[in-house]
Amino acid sequence: MNKIKFGTDGWRGIIAYDFTFFNVKRVSQAVANYLKKQKNPAVMIGYDMRFMAEEFAQACASVMSANNIKVYLSDQPLATPSVAVNALSKKCTGAIMFTASHNPAKFLGFKYMTGVGATAPSKVTDQFQNNVNKIKLEKDIRSIDFGKAVQDKKIIYINPNPAYKKALSKLVDVNKIKSTGLKILFNPMYGSGQQYLDGFLNGKKTKVDIMNSTRDPLFNGIHPEPIVKENILDQIKIMKKGKYDIGIAFDGDADRIGLIDEKGNFISSLDAFLLSAYYFWHVLGDKRPIVRTRSNTVTVDHLAKKLGRKSYEVQVGFKYCAEKMQEVKAVFAGEESGGSGFASHLPVRDAMTYALYILDLLVKTKKPISNLLKDAKKLAGGGYEFARIDIKMPYDGYFDMKEKASKNLAKNPPKKIAGFNVVKSDVEDGVKFWFADDSWLLIRFSGTEPKLRTYAEAKNKKAVDKLLSFAPTIIKNAIK
Repeated sequence: MNKIKFGTDGWRGIIAYDFTFFNVKRVSQAVANYLKKQKNPAVMIGYDMRFMAEEFAQACASVMSANNIKVYLSDQPLATPSVAVNALSKKCTGAIMFTASHNPAKFLGFKYMTGVGATAPSKVTDQFQNNVNKIKLEKDIRSIDFGKAVQDKKIIYINPNPAYKKALSKLVDVNKIKSTGLKILFNPMYGSGQQYLDGFLNGKKTKVDIMNSTRDPLFNGIHPEPIVKENILDQIKIMKKGKYDIGIAFDGDADRIGLIDEKGNFISSLDAFLLSAYYFWHVLGDKRPIVRTRSNTVTVDHLAKKLGRKSYEVQVGFKYCAEKMQEVKAVFAGEESGGSGFASHLPVRDAMTYALYILDLLVKTKKPISNLLKDAKKLAGGGYEFARIDIKMPYDGYFDMKEKASKNLAKNPPKKIAGFNVVKSDVEDGVKFWFADDSWLLIRFSGTEPKLRTYAEAKNKKAVDKLLSFAPTIIKNAIK
């Protein structure tokens, strides 16, 4: 029996290998054991467009219902943040989303959020982790016939769109964006973000054209991860023809965003994050701090110093962003991987909210997005180049390899990398090395799929390439 492991964003597995109906029921029972200790427990359950996602959601609902937990079940595939919004509107004690987000098509996942719509913190998922592997047999799981539970109204189907649209309409002046006449090319990457941006903004002068908007559980053979340039080349090709003000892409469950400027140039996720900081701090004059993961851009720290603001660094994984965001009352918090959560909305990643704020930036400044990025970097004292390379790792034994490498690098970190002297390093989450000019290299094992992620940010592309090319050697020596 495969061991279930909760990573940075819940539990993910390969469909029919370890992501099976039995294992989904095991995880559901572990979560039910947690929820039923609370007063009047209720849970909102949703699912994306991946293979069998709806059926897995129904299996989970059957377990929850058998444990006397009230279930609200989406009547359609939806965006992950919509699940969080609906959980809050229905006053649920928790929310569950069946999604593997940006992972390849063969993966599916079980993501848990709290009753306030926040990504579950470690103290909650650790309880799931402790309980789930004790559940080994069918007799350890309570379940009920799904059809009967629906008939008895223990499982209630709901349309999730009204509550989500209501929440989004409070964030910015939507009518002004709709009336401005922007031309937007929207790419939901065959995922559950379909009909969101176009459905929300079309109707007046602004026009949203949509592409890749059919249901395809294989995502046309491409990872639904828009922060990787190679995954949205078809959209970039159209953008280069020059008739759009901005290109916006969502990942598989619409909680992460990718951007393309009006000239067809890909905007890295770090530059997109910088634009958001520029929008809140400089354009709106917001004085609240910003939280970023350790894989996100150091340029935001420099911008904070210029404007007299604060920025905080946390581990990779949005649950750490959500915790810190609430602790320091940050205006927003985000990852390198294109996901941010906003204080005005919910402490959960939301691509629609991200998109609306970027569009509001365009409307308020009346400048092309390429010029705004130049302005933001200039204000911060100059920008950095960034790149990320993911290296596939064996699925079996992956977490053991991760643990061994981390221990060895903690004991004996390199003092020089690719000719650059290491100023400091730590192994808080992967291993991160800093250099004299604030450039850095981060090497970490992904918490959501079997990949070694290597990230580097430096003053020029040559330095970035040198750092990234040396990263595999560091790990190879650490796991000998």
